[in-house]
Amino acid sequence: MIGPACYCPTWLLIARLADALGVKDYAALPGCWVCELDHEWALVVNGHRVTEDCAGLTVPPGVCVVTRHGLAVAWIAPAGMRFKEPGGWEALYNALQRHERWFANPA
Repeated sequence: MIGPACYCPTWLLIARLADALGVKDYAALPGCWVCELDHEWALVVNGHRVTEDCAGLTVPPGVCVVTRHGLAVAWIAPAGMRFKEPGGWEALYNALQRHERWFANPA
């Protein structure tokens, strides 16, 4: 299926992480939502309809930029993703495990 109802699994994990951290509406935030995953990795999510300059990056609307040591290494949109360096997926998954109780009891 192609269209607004089709989301890549990574985008859904980002949404679940945001929810676990109490972020309910990216568009209501001033600028981008910046989430430190660990000492190396961070997410910069632009929920606005216009490009935003955040964390030293120019982030297109509706896009999450994954950074490693402050440098953009992946771009994730609802329709798909692209990582330039290994380890980004693992950092995102590990952060979600730390912040979401669902992994402890997936019933």
